[in-house]
Amino acid sequence: MWLWIIIFVVLFTLSQFYKYNPWIFWSCVIVLIVLSGFRDLCVGIDTPNYKQGMTYVAMGISPYQEPGWNHLNQFIVNHGNDFNMLKLLVATLTIIPVAIVFIRISPNPQLSLFFYYGMFAYLNSFNGMRQFLAISFVLVAYMFFIERKYIFSLIFILIAYQFHHSAWYTLIVFALPFYKFSKDIWTYVILIATLVIGIVMNDSMVRSLTSSYSSYLDSSSLGYRGTSSIWFVWSLILSILLDALFVFVYLKTDYIKRNSIIFKIFFLSIIVNNLTFKLVLGARLILYFTIIQTILYPIYFNKRYQYTKWVILAYITVLFIKILLGSGGFYGGVYPYKSVISQYIYY
Repeated sequence: MWLWIIIFVVLFTLSQFYKYNPWIFWSCVIVLIVLSGFRDLCVGIDTPNYKQGMTYVAMGISPYQEPGWNHLNQFIVNHGNDFNMLKLLVATLTIIPVAIVFIRISPNPQLSLFFYYGMFAYLNSFNGMRQFLAISFVLVAYMFFIERKYIFSLIFILIAYQFHHSAWYTLIVFALPFYKFSKDIWTYVILIATLVIGIVMNDSMVRSLTSSYSSYLDSSSLGYRGTSSIWFVWSLILSILLDALFVFVYLKTDYIKRNSIIFKIFFLSIIVNNLTFKLVLGARLILYFTIIQTILYPIYFNKRYQYTKWVILAYITVLFIKILLGSGGFYGGVYPYKSVISQYIYY
């Protein structure tokens, strides 16, 4: 656990001294790739399952519904059949696109890298390798969408779909240019209404929309969230905190920035979170949209938004610690961490 906390502190500290120093930025990226790519089988709940999946591919069986992931496994099978190489390749394909997007459109790439880590996107990728690879391509799609290169945006969403079919939900962003923030009251009404709907929503109501992933709803252990009252309370609290953060940032943002694509995707992420926070697969869906926060939050880290940045930092810190505490201390957790190239265990 301390390894991940130290990295959290180091990434934030570096972001306060360097917006983008190529040597420092890419050194951080390489460290993250190496830690992910060379993690042991005991790090990440789904890691052994992905190794088993590659074994099936080697036997001529296609265990996954996404052709892109099957082809990636087949490539590794044809070139050494080493699962460690698959982990390293996926870690590279997951983190490099994210880093490129940060350099291209973030006002502070180093800070964006910190938020990517602090929002637990990086450590979550130890488990959902397929989905986080898809999320990285979706972020590239957002970059092109922000730049009004809509064809390229669609292409990268389709690429993401090849690795995780849930990426098709992100096509909704193409409706965002038609939405305009006008009266504040309507924004608040939408927030309250979606949160109320989310409270009464249950998995059976959305089973038809989850298509091939509906089997996850049959067992909470297969999803990212449980169905107990404790899970519900925690998810509700985090949703309310995220809503409060949005309102705080919203009030500090002028009309022009509110109607930027980045801010609209942020608003969409709040809506999606409110509607799905109670669902077992809710976390899988909202990650496609909350990833935009890695681009948005650095905008508020300047002298003009002194209080805003500390509120954002406080939220990210609470979120990171809360998720970290529940993500380790057992086989398949993100800690203790063990690497395939070292016998030392980091607790």
